[in-house]
Amino acid sequence: MKKVTEIFTLKMMKKIYNNKIKEYLNKNIPEITLIVLSIVMSGIYFYSHGNISTDTGREAIIPMALLNGQVMYKDILNIYAPLAYYLNAILTAIFGIRLESLYIGGIISTLISTIMLFKISKKFFDINISLWLTCFIAITCFYNSSLFNYIMPYAYAVTYALCFIFCSTYFLIEFLEKKENKYLYLSALLSGCAFACKVEYIGIPLITLFVSLFLTKNKSTVFKTFATICVIPFISYLFPFLQGMSINEGIEAFKIFLKEATVPSMQTFTKVVGAVFTPADIIIWIKGLILFSIFIGIGYLLFKKAKRIVSYVITLFVLSIIHYISRGEIHFSAIAIVLVGYLIFNFKKLISNKSLFILVLIALLSALKTFYNTDLSMYGVFTLPLLLIAAIAVIQKDYAEKIENKFKIDFKGFIAFLLAAGTFSNFIYGINKKNFYSAPIETSRGRIETTEIWKDEAVKLLDFIKNNTNENDKILFLPEGAMFNFLSNRSTDMKMYVLDMPFIETLGEEKIEEGLSQYKYIAIIDGFGLYDFGMPRYYFKPNKITERIQKDYGVIYINKTKETEVIFLERK
Repeated sequence: MKKVTEIFTLKMMKKIYNNKIKEYLNKNIPEITLIVLSIVMSGIYFYSHGNISTDTGREAIIPMALLNGQVMYKDILNIYAPLAYYLNAILTAIFGIRLESLYIGGIISTLISTIMLFKISKKFFDINISLWLTCFIAITCFYNSSLFNYIMPYAYAVTYALCFIFCSTYFLIEFLEKKENKYLYLSALLSGCAFACKVEYIGIPLITLFVSLFLTKNKSTVFKTFATICVIPFISYLFPFLQGMSINEGIEAFKIFLKEATVPSMQTFTKVVGAVFTPADIIIWIKGLILFSIFIGIGYLLFKKAKRIVSYVITLFVLSIIHYISRGEIHFSAIAIVLVGYLIFNFKKLISNKSLFILVLIALLSALKTFYNTDLSMYGVFTLPLLLIAAIAVIQKDYAEKIENKFKIDFKGFIAFLLAAGTFSNFIYGINKKNFYSAPIETSRGRIETTEIWKDEAVKLLDFIKNNTNENDKILFLPEGAMFNFLSNRSTDMKMYVLDMPFIETLGEEKIEEGLSQYKYIAIIDGFGLYDFGMPRYYFKPNKITERIQKDYGVIYINKTKETEVIFLERK
């Protein structure tokens, strides 16, 4: 009897357990779909990266330097906020000094970002739009083979900060809806984390403080919100001082940051990425709007004619081709400007919807770096996510009914249809680019994939370094190439490990010239980032640095192709 009871109890428990699993799966199909999508896409793009020289080496060698006892800002030249590098140092300590340790951080933050964007979308849209919108953003922005991806980005500071911003935005909207302070404090903490990763996102914690001040009208709550915002940035910036950095050294590091932000080449850079207006932006806006209008117009005609599932699939395929041809990467070039225009002319109406108002403000503040040109081939992949959600939410709120009445079309179905076409189009675009950047470079420090040409160049260079230099030799890669320091296990001066034009202008030729004396070897890497935001290739332009190199160093290795050139020099 006892055995029968046990069997019966186990069967009942198993049945209840299975029912709970089924119930959970049925309720969370969209979330599970996005998790599966993230896992699959992370697997596809795990190693892939379009550039193995420009910027990325910094992401690898700074966490390693931190683990070796070097102090941020005192021993390490870094113009960014510290938190992202400490997070990657922790990952490196756990998983080892390998590129894969960094990839793990990228995958985790990307997965969280995907889920949080879906949760934000559900605040404004139905499940279909929310799901397709999130898929479009993930495929378009997160996963690609370039500097501007989210797994091995040019700066984890950006992708980690965005992950914190997405989470903070969701909890702030939760607070606006439920009026529970725990959501406000969560939003405050996460917005502070975003600032501790990237100082340009200071507007996000200010928005959280603004909400606390004007909605709670409670001094204690406002103070707690402010304190919660400050805790992570305070700890992050305090840590270098606890490690031994003096106040004077901190001030000098801050001066470098200010100077680097204002040098001529950085001013040129801000124009290139869209942070500063140029007349050329107007041309991009017009092209983007024309091509986007063509895409929308053809999409409307195809959507109206589709009646059955088969016809929808065919029209979706055709529209995906149209999106591909119509250069989808510039469709959103003027999105921030348009959103600001809406904000100005509809301020009173928008502010009555607090959640949407806050979403629009945060979207704009997170997009200042590409304010005048949300180019998806560059930094636009970082600024588009919240901008796109906010823009579609505004259109749905104020114009959906008018569109449905005038064009006799299901607005929600049409938006989902357009997003689906864009998702498929950008997936194919990304896979084609992935195939181009799929040649593997494998070392004891991990694997990274790039173009076939630069894979061959890098393997030859790394083999030469391994066979002709010692592990204690310092190598300077010009103008950038710290990834080669990492992969070859050869050190560099962490105060001058990158010497592109902005840092030459910041540090000064005299200081760099003096620093050359510590290097037995110098490698000049052609083919990546050497045009320095419109400036000439500096090592071909006579200056004190090139004169000293020519005087003190001789060529011991050179490899040149039609598209690449590597020159390796040894001190005479």
